Amino acid sequence: MFSGKISPEMQEQVRNTLQVEKLVFDAKYLGLPSPFGHLKAERFQHLKERLSKCLRDYTEKHMSVAAKEILIKAVAQALPTYSMSVFKLPLGLCDDLTSTIHDFWWGAENRKRKTAWIAWEELVLKKCCGEIGFKDLRLFNQALLARQAWHIIQFPESLCA
Repeated sequence: MFSGKISPEMQEQVRNTLQVEKLVFDAKYLGLPSPFGHLKAERFQHLKERLSKCLRDYTEKHMSVAAKEILIKAVAQALPTYSMSVFKLPLGLCDDLTSTIHDFWWGAENRKRKTAWIAWEELVLKKCCGEIGFKDLRLFNQALLARQAWHIIQFPESLCA
């Protein structure tokens, strides 16, 4: 990929040096959207759909609170981790994913929310503070990217750097 400021001659020279044959990217590579242009929420729509489908499959069944907690932590909040470790997801998408998880937790039916007895901000507090310990997806995304940056700074000779 080249910036629009790179001349076609320079692009050709770089392609020849690196022996690159393919000039365009596929829409997805390794399950992630190709990073050309601004990464808008539409590029990550598959995450939202997968999460909705995953939680929808379980909404018909009566689950205990403990089972819901485990499903959210082990599946719903783990689903976007790979994408979050590479890209800063749009804040609206993080909010949409959180809203889907919130609706599942409180048991929304037919797009009608049930009463939320505790604010979601309370539920994302750590377990040591007496709460459930759900992840704040915005902060989790930022933490994963900070971890990548730390790794590059600590190991400047690594392949990733």
